[in-house]
Amino acid sequence: MEEIRNVLDVYAAGIVGVILLVMVFELVVGRLKPALVFSIVVFLFLVLGYVDVDMILRAAITKSILVIFLVIALSSIINSNINLGFYFDKVLGSIQSPLLFLGVLCLFVSLISGFFNNTPVVIILIPYVMQKAEKYGVSPSKFLIPLSFSAIVGGMLTLIGTSTNLILNGLIESSGLKGLQFTDFLVPGLFVLSTWILYLIIVGYRILPSRSLPFARKQDEVRKYFIEARIGAYSKLIGLPLSDSGLKNLKGVSLIELVRGDRNFEVVASKNMILQEDDRLIFSGSLADVMQINAEQKNLEFIAHKKLMQGQKLAFLELSIPTNSSLDGKKVNQTNFRQRYGATILAVHRNSEDLSGRIGEMRLKSGDLLIVVPHTYITESLKADFYILSNVTQEQIPSRKKYTLLGGIVLIATFALVFKISLFLFLVLVLGLTFLLKFASRSEVIKELKGNLFVILVASLIVGEVFINSGLSEQVSAAILRVVMPFGFEGIVLGLMLFTVVLTSFITNVAAVSIVFPLAYSISQKTGIPGEALFLAVGFAASAAFMTPIGYQTNLLIMAPGDYRFKDFWKIGLPFTALYLGVVLLYLKLKYT
Repeated sequence: MEEIRNVLDVYAAGIVGVILLVMVFELVVGRLKPALVFSIVVFLFLVLGYVDVDMILRAAITKSILVIFLVIALSSIINSNINLGFYFDKVLGSIQSPLLFLGVLCLFVSLISGFFNNTPVVIILIPYVMQKAEKYGVSPSKFLIPLSFSAIVGGMLTLIGTSTNLILNGLIESSGLKGLQFTDFLVPGLFVLSTWILYLIIVGYRILPSRSLPFARKQDEVRKYFIEARIGAYSKLIGLPLSDSGLKNLKGVSLIELVRGDRNFEVVASKNMILQEDDRLIFSGSLADVMQINAEQKNLEFIAHKKLMQGQKLAFLELSIPTNSSLDGKKVNQTNFRQRYGATILAVHRNSEDLSGRIGEMRLKSGDLLIVVPHTYITESLKADFYILSNVTQEQIPSRKKYTLLGGIVLIATFALVFKISLFLFLVLVLGLTFLLKFASRSEVIKELKGNLFVILVASLIVGEVFINSGLSEQVSAAILRVVMPFGFEGIVLGLMLFTVVLTSFITNVAAVSIVFPLAYSISQKTGIPGEALFLAVGFAASAAFMTPIGYQTNLLIMAPGDYRFKDFWKIGLPFTALYLGVVLLYLKLKYT
């Protein structure tokens, strides 16, 4: 046993390197959930003796992780109680120029994203931005990438703007170094924000795609859903050949598949099939057009049909499945959705993919949009586990109560600055104020503590620590230094940022930070370059998710509404990434050399 222990210690760097390479590969391929990948890696480290239970427990109660969840909870509470679109329109509604509107919108979105979780901000503003595009007669594709990029850029304005900054700070503190301050990101963040706005107005707006589809058709495509209907016992369709049913000639709707038992039949090849009771018909189209079939013919039974009509109006919610959702990868019929959420899934939309088969057999993915029908009322679990796109659940909160909350936050912030209280205590006080004013309850906050995210954050700290302790970070950093050392400070910082950008384009930015931080730490020790300079470089580069739609959740959210292609992100994101990294590099050079 002792001999095995000696071998594991001697070859620790190599063993850890192989495990991390496999981890990165799995995160890129996406066959397993990120939380599961990280859990397996930590378990292997535990078995191999590179970590112990005490190390895991210390990581689990790290202040930076607790701060992340406080920020998420507060963002959710404020976003769910304040109609951002309404207030944006108060300020931007009178602007006549679409380019000026876009510039001011992006500025405001960035400033808000410096303090609140940017994903809900983007979700709330997508419908508003689509409406403004229609008003200006401009393609939504001109507005939605700027919306997403502005949210990402804004997250770099403060320490709490993105979980990446907070987990980076946790890694710094766990290494025994002084953590970054709240405002360390502010100056470079403002330079980056200014560069983004200027780039967008001068160059970006021109090279953004402008799809030639008429806006009415564009709106229809945004809401193209995969919808299932059943032929009931008294349907007039029973006994008719599919070709004579009239279902293939519906305006705005496509019948794409017929399901009988466990078999799927393509419509084109099955035109002579005789329709039977219990056959399932799979349609693709806007929700309104599909429901019109039933309103006119009364021949089909849609899922939860009795729940759909209330006073001749469709009662439904439109939801988005967030990243790291427990539903990711599960079939609908494995989720116990009806009992768990008190609602039924009516329709599913996934970017531009052609879906197939019954809804119950479909595997859900993060980023999917769902139309669900609440059985009685909107449950707390629905609010907690999904981003709600529709406004039907938003309660009208008196302005006086909102102003009281705002005034209270300002007072707490002033108190924090005068007495120099910690960020953690500041967030706890603000959360307590939301309880006091009854903006949220304890159960709602508890539901914001997402298990998958917690696993990823804790595991990221552990991965970073093992990377350093095994000696692997020192070996990799030495190899990198051999290449970039001749280029001095600029070459070292730029090389580190480029490596981080490549990682963050294909895996989560938190995972990228956990891998690159140990390299930055080792390089700082070897070269004498201030650690703060390298850590800021890593933080900014990890959030430079501009070149691919998979680099960040907000990019995925605007893919379908903007009718974007992969190349659209590359076309506008590559030049901006170069500017972004150049501005950060210049700032770091001026401050730290």
